[in-house]
Amino acid sequence: MNEMLKSRAIKSEPIYSLEVCILQEADSLSDAELSNISALVEKRKEDFQCMLTSYSDKRLSGFLSDVAELSAKKLPFAENLPSALWVFYYDRYVYIFSHEDQIYCILPDELREIYENMGLENSLSGKALRTKEICGYASALLCLYGAYEIKHFVKVWNQYHTEKIEMAEAERFFQTFEEYRDDYFLDVGYSVSETLSSRQVAELKDTVKKLKLDYYMPAESDIAAFIENEPKALFANASCLSEMSDFLAGLSISQESIDELLSIMSEPVSPAYPASLREALARAAFPTDNGQACESFETLYTNLNSNKRVWQYRGYTPSQISEMRGVAIQAYKI
Repeated sequence: MNEMLKSRAIKSEPIYSLEVCILQEADSLSDAELSNISALVEKRKEDFQCMLTSYSDKRLSGFLSDVAELSAKKLPFAENLPSALWVFYYDRYVYIFSHEDQIYCILPDELREIYENMGLENSLSGKALRTKEICGYASALLCLYGAYEIKHFVKVWNQYHTEKIEMAEAERFFQTFEEYRDDYFLDVGYSVSETLSSRQVAELKDTVKKLKLDYYMPAESDIAAFIENEPKALFANASCLSEMSDFLAGLSISQESIDELLSIMSEPVSPAYPASLREALARAAFPTDNGQACESFETLYTNLNSNKRVWQYRGYTPSQISEMRGVAIQAYKI
């Protein structure tokens, strides 16, 4: 993300005037906007002021505080660009400049003055927090489905928000963010994980079509877990992951090998047992000559895989599909 944002930096000495910064967006502005830049400046200032409310968010406010200070001192941004930058860059409150091998994150003087006068260094909300939450929901659904229609994003968002999102706003968001986020791409109305090859995308869509499945509707707690990147989020029964981890540790398998095995077993694309698991078990020196250990592993892994949310099942688990379709779950055998 850092390199992608840096590549979009304006190649010039940093500019601190909001009007001149807005003029750097000339290619995306209409003729009417260009003919009345002063009105656009005032609108941007009003939007920024509305964004600054009493809702506290330390990550966002900390970043904006740093940018305001550096902008006042006309100093470059020395650290990696944080993810909080997405929010302010997307809404055109913060601008990125590249000059003499230095990166400058600029909060234009007019906006910095509003920020400092309001005295809200520790509190942000409004449009920026809405954008941040949209980012979180988009990423969470990508983890849950691998590929999903933007109209389904609208359905999930509106399920849990009184401030609804229209299809046009959602499409605009996904189109804009596709340019500088590297976790998804758009494919005929779908947001698709960058981890999927074109073949896998075609197979996923084909499987979904054959099964005639609606999307699994996540609970708010599911979405929150995916946003926080919690491994347990992929499982309907989170305890099965810790049970497998404890079992492998009890066999004196190294933590590095346990992490590799759990990563393979947590692969969400397909409900099929991955062929790479046998090789990973061999590398971990799993005692395949121990009948009791093998039997316990097979039981635990069958249970784990049955409770895993699968992309080809639109977020449902094999266990749920088994109940819905009356299909028996095949047990794993070493």
